[in-house]
Amino acid sequence: MRDIIQQIQQTKAASSQIAKLSSKDKKQMLLTLVDCLQQHEKDILEANRRDIIVAKKRGYSSAFLDRLTLSEKNFIGMVKQLKTVASFTDPVGEVIEQRILNNGIHLHMRSIRACSSDSSRAHAPDW
Repeated sequence: MRDIIQQIQQTKAASSQIAKLSSKDKKQMLLTLVDCLQQHEKDILEANRRDIIVAKKRGYSSAFLDRLTLSEKNFIGMVKQLKTVASFTDPVGEVIEQRILNNGIHLHMRSIRACSSDSSRAHAPDW
C-alpha cells in the first residue's frame, strides 16, 4: 500500500511540473511517451499477460480482468490517441468566454497554466 501512495504522490508532483511546461515541451513529452511505448510494446503486453495470470489465480472477477487486459489492438489505439492529443493546439491562453458588461467594459476569461500550489491557484469567476 505504501508503494501505491508513493506512486500517487509522485504522479501528483509530476502533473504539477507538466502543467508548467510550454506548449512545445508538452507536445514533445507526449511524442517521447509515444516513442517509448512503441519501443517497449512487447514488454508491456507481456507484463500485462503476467498480471492477468496472477489476477486469475487470485480470483478477481471477469469484469476486473476485462478492464485489466491490454490487447495489442487496445495498445495501438492508446498510442494513436496519444499522437492525437499531441496534435491538438494547447488551450492555454485561449479565450474561454467573453462579454461586454452593461458599463461597456469588455470582459475576457482565458485559460491559464495551472499553478504549483492550491493557495495560488486562480479561480474562474461564477457567471
